[in-house]
Amino acid sequence: MGSEPYRRQKETKDRNRHIILAQLERGPKRFVDLRTSTHLSDTGLSEILKEMTKLSLIEKKIFQGHEAYSITQNGIERFGESWYLLFEIFEMKEQGATYNQNGDITGWGIKTDLIKKITWDDGIVPPPVPFSHSLEKAVFREIKKKIAKYKIKNVSGKVILSFEIDYDKLMPFLRMGKSAQRRKLQSVEQSFAEAQRVVES
Repeated sequence: MGSEPYRRQKETKDRNRHIILAQLERGPKRFVDLRTSTHLSDTGLSEILKEMTKLSLIEKKIFQGHEAYSITQNGIERFGESWYLLFEIFEMKEQGATYNQNGDITGWGIKTDLIKKITWDDGIVPPPVPFSHSLEKAVFREIKKKIAKYKIKNVSGKVILSFEIDYDKLMPFLRMGKSAQRRKLQSVEQSFAEAQRVVES
């Protein structure tokens, strides 16, 4: 099996595990409930549930008279720090969000996952989202600059960088006058600069 198909298969399986854990964090769920939320086949869901049970991430229990699955303390501790991100993704998915992934086409090891649920004005054709590769370039330049600045020779591992664009908050800012926008941006830049000084001190 080639590395790319294997990687995609692993990412899909990890994503399904996260969906299951996000569901179970809300309370025990029956097999049929998990099948509905994940859209997996019976065989696919059974395989993942067996793996997660073997890893002590979930367990079987009787809930309201039915056999159900529940998250374990180990599952909470292992994935607890990512709950906010997982819930955001899960909620958007339930609202009909679409998912797109830009693979590592540059070979830099940087890729972009895009989840979007946007409502546009009537009659307007939604434009493509061109900033994914622009963000990858910006991240690449910033990493390159930091590595050169601190004379770093070797780095290993992965970082998942997440941010969301909330148009309900962004649009009012974009409707401000230029002077108001400038004052707001200056305030934000000062906050970023102060945070950076704290990190580097």
